[in-house]
Amino acid sequence: MTSLNAGDIVWADFDPVPGTEQGGRRPAIVLTSSGFHELDERSIVCPITRNMNPWPTKVLLPDGMQTSGAVLCDQIRNFHRKGRGVRFIEHAPDEVLADIRAIVASILGISA
Repeated sequence: MTSLNAGDIVWADFDPVPGTEQGGRRPAIVLTSSGFHELDERSIVCPITRNMNPWPTKVLLPDGMQTSGAVLCDQIRNFHRKGRGVRFIEHAPDEVLADIRAIVASILGISA
């Protein structure tokens, strides 16, 4: 697999999970850069759901993408790419990644 980059959307297996975390095989968007991936076998991602109900911590994917749904910015995960069966789908527009990062920064109390 070629190196993933921030904004790439991948298939990944989120199971097993405890409690109310997102589970199952589903798309996710990668938040970490290719430089990070050269040094580490893990990626930081947010899962994507088909549930399009509005919520302050969701970013809707734009029409015209192969992947449809909403990014769950409050369900940040760090996982081992090979162990989770990560497979590239497509790359999201830069604006989508910027919106996700803004929400994640707000959740974590990080100011730009």
